[in-house]
Amino acid sequence: LQDIQKSIKDLRDELRGKIDELKEEQHDFKNEVKEAMAKIQSLTEDTDKRKEKDKAQDQKIKNLEIASLMAKCKNTEKHLRFRGIIEHKDEDIFDVMTTELTKYLAGEVTELEREIDLVYRVNSPIATKRNLPRNVVVQFTTKRKRDKILTKSYRVEIDNNNIKILK
Repeated sequence: LQDIQKSIKDLRDELRGKIDELKEEQHDFKNEVKEAMAKIQSLTEDTDKRKEKDKAQDQKIKNLEIASLMAKCKNTEKHLRFRGIIEHKDEDIFDVMTTELTKYLAGEVTELEREIDLVYRVNSPIATKRNLPRNVVVQFTTKRKRDKILTKSYRVEIDNNNIKILK
């Protein structure tokens, strides 16, 4: 009987030790879970902050795109395109256009040269496909000069060719 009581006591002590170990492991596990939850919370907050920054960056990008489009529109309102001007090898398109537009407007070349900002030819797939001359774009310094040319006519004759004037 004493042996049985002793073995029961030993088992009870052993079980208490195991229970204490399990409680300690449970406590450690709870601490690990709390740490993991804190990390998750921190990562969630960081992610939210990054999302807000991304939204702000996206808005800035949209604003820049809008500003760029507005600038393009503002810039192109000073342009005129001339369709049908025959291309020559080693041509100085600026001189050709200032001379012809001066004749068209009955003014002085030097005055018109100051009012023209840029002259260039534009490549187009249709012109290449149909073997037509490329369009000439003339950018004026003011919209007023462009409008003056447009009010006169939408056609001009250069080198005996009827040239269309486009906005």
